[in-house]
Amino acid sequence: QKVVFTIHNMAFQGMFEKESLERLELPWSLYHIEALEFWGKINLMKGGIIFSDAVTTVSRTYAREILTYEYAYGLEGVLYHHRHKLVGILNGIDYDLWNPAQDPHLYVRYSLEDPAPKEENKQAMLRELGVAEFFAEKPLFCFINRFSQQKGVEILLSALERLSRINGFFIFLGEGEYAPLFENIDRRYPNMYARIIFNEGWSHKVYAASDFILVPSLFEPCGITQLIAMRYGTLVVARKTGGLADTLVDVSYPGGYGFLFPDPTPEDLLCGVKRAAELFEHPKYFMRLRQKVMKLDFSWNRSAREYLKLYRQLLLRRKR
Repeated sequence: QKVVFTIHNMAFQGMFEKESLERLELPWSLYHIEALEFWGKINLMKGGIIFSDAVTTVSRTYAREILTYEYAYGLEGVLYHHRHKLVGILNGIDYDLWNPAQDPHLYVRYSLEDPAPKEENKQAMLRELGVAEFFAEKPLFCFINRFSQQKGVEILLSALERLSRINGFFIFLGEGEYAPLFENIDRRYPNMYARIIFNEGWSHKVYAASDFILVPSLFEPCGITQLIAMRYGTLVVARKTGGLADTLVDVSYPGGYGFLFPDPTPEDLLCGVKRAAELFEHPKYFMRLRQKVMKLDFSWNRSAREYLKLYRQLLLRRKR
């Protein structure tokens, strides 16, 4: 038999008191530094890395990042020792669930072949929020994610005052530890709105309505919000890290279609937003990019082919 262990997020390693070995019916012989022992506890992720034949992460860039102190959460030495096992394979999204041509939640459905109704979704959203009179011709930015430190919410909060001076509208949708700080944000900033109880149907509407999505993550193993956004023709402003770096090419490069910024700072985020707002002023170019991102394939079909390739390689290695 061959074992493939997939790491999604190094921040969640499955660490427990050593006495948990008995509850798990695992032998005490595994409690040593070359197995599960980790600073006086047991670490199940460490065991997965050591005892597997291959270790996959959910993006190629993240596979490189977790070899460093900044991203490995204490396991950089173990990962470096087993680096020959590491393979980065992007996650995918369900193209049936996330399909603007069939999505029952949208105000109006649209497709790559007929993208024009996307604008109707934007105007319907602005009318629902009572701001269409002021922002109908302005870019609509959104943030759809957990209100957590990892997702860059502290960066967003630090940038709010300066974002409020951008000539556009901002929608924040999510829930989490920082949610209370977004309550009644529209009272402070007229060009912002936050809904802090996550609603699946409304998230579909926001993806469809928005011109741009903000993904300022501190780190991002893969990320699916940017994949969903592009499926819906929404351009992405994101930090260049992990899966965001693997799924986006900055518009400053030939064939680029995203807005990447290097450092997790309010200043860099603001720079990315300003670049997006400036591009919005060129409607023909903007529409070309919208259609370009809708053509990209981030379905599970591509990811599944890469997993099958890995499985076959492992089985062939055994036969030799």
